[in-house]
Amino acid sequence: AEGERWSLAHYGDVWRSTRTPGLLRNSFVLAAGTALLALLLGLPIAWVLARAAFRGRRLLTVLLAGPLLLPPFFAAMGVSTSVGHALAALGLAGGTLQLANAIVCLAGLLAPVPALLVGRALAAVPAGLVDAAVLAGGPRAARRGVVWPSVRPAVAASATLVFVVALTDFAVPDLL
Repeated sequence: AEGERWSLAHYGDVWRSTRTPGLLRNSFVLAAGTALLALLLGLPIAWVLARAAFRGRRLLTVLLAGPLLLPPFFAAMGVSTSVGHALAALGLAGGTLQLANAIVCLAGLLAPVPALLVGRALAAVPAGLVDAAVLAGGPRAARRGVVWPSVRPAVAASATLVFVVALTDFAVPDLL
């Protein structure tokens, strides 16, 4: 209201509101779901970028940055209808559909973050070291003893970055 001054009491009003716990829960579900799905989408791409040799790999790496240059709101406008129909066909409706649609849209837009960050970490793991670990203990031992310790910081960093971006994005959930 007019004439009110800045006061910490307004923060108390927010914390006492009956809507706050539900809003916080939805925000954290959105952020965690987006981070998890972005990892699931981005990690296989990271592996291909780091370990597969094919024509156009550098171009693909550059193109992956494209969705990160767009405001998520505009990108989600383009895909939200088709994603929403696909999720509704799975039986989702109401607020659950809206939340799932936001998670899928944001994860698709932010999957390049783990793809690029983890891809660079994977590329930095010497192939000879991985080959030696495979010979010494098999593929599982190589993944567990050489690859995972080398890429774990990049996985954690990319998941954290996606989590924070999704947590602070109000436009996409509002759109959907």
